[in-house]
Amino acid sequence: MRVITLAIFFCSMLTMTNAFAQPDPAARTDLDKAAQDLMTAALDNFPQMKCKNFTEPCAPATAAERKNPPLSVDEARLVLATAYKNASAQLCGLDWQQKSFVPMLKYFEERGKKDRQMALVVFMNNIVVANANPDGKRQCDDEMRASVAKDLVFDPKFGR
Repeated sequence: MRVITLAIFFCSMLTMTNAFAQPDPAARTDLDKAAQDLMTAALDNFPQMKCKNFTEPCAPATAAERKNPPLSVDEARLVLATAYKNASAQLCGLDWQQKSFVPMLKYFEERGKKDRQMALVVFMNNIVVANANPDGKRQCDDEMRASVAKDLVFDPKFGR
């Protein structure tokens, strides 16, 4: 339940893509806090994730992982920013999986991320996407669709 509450908070807090595109210092602090909170919630849910090439349940987070999370704040912020774009793209009926999600996974794999780190990336993205429009009130108009489509391709500098 904590993960869903956090995801709803993130999505309602981050309704402006500009907060990710060129964050000012105050926005950066908020984004970092949101990314850290999402990482903490994800660590609480490790047993619901899949490890070993996404085939077996992950073991619970260790004390070491809680003290030093498997993803850095910069990496968690990138996942959060990308997940927000993906959620907006899903709302607009755009193909976010191939244009943004899969390239994000490749980006992290190319940087040597292991199974548990990749499971966190997938979980963090999916929880934001799944909870971005919980009451169904957000709508995608033509202006939003065009804006989201323009920036949908994965960019590892987004949110930095």
